Amino acid sequence: MIHYAISKFVIDGKEEKAPYAIGSIDLSKFEYFAKGSVWNDKAFISCSETVLISHPRCSCVLNYMKLRIYDNDNLELFTQYIDPKIYDVKIDETFFASINNVVMTGRFSCI
Repeated sequence: MIHYAISKFVIDGKEEKAPYAIGSIDLSKFEYFAKGSVWNDKAFISCSETVLISHPRCSCVLNYMKLRIYDNDNLELFTQYIDPKIYDVKIDETFFASINNVVMTGRFSCI
């Protein structure tokens, strides 16, 4: 689980106060990229997931999440809320956090 309230939060290109919310993403399927393997400065693992949710502002949307965990203990969670009929992006969000206090149980918990 990721506690969004303790992360740096960027929504639609603008930094704002992160909401007091918790989310998670399944890490059972991931890719690892060594430093320099795809012109990257840091090694990282990456995984993504899309689920249909009921959003308070956007009604029913596809919630696309992409998580990157870097070799320097930082993570980046990119999310988009997408209209499930026409695939129009309603909201872009990115959360930046450190994972120094991660609890490994198959999911992440940033506390």
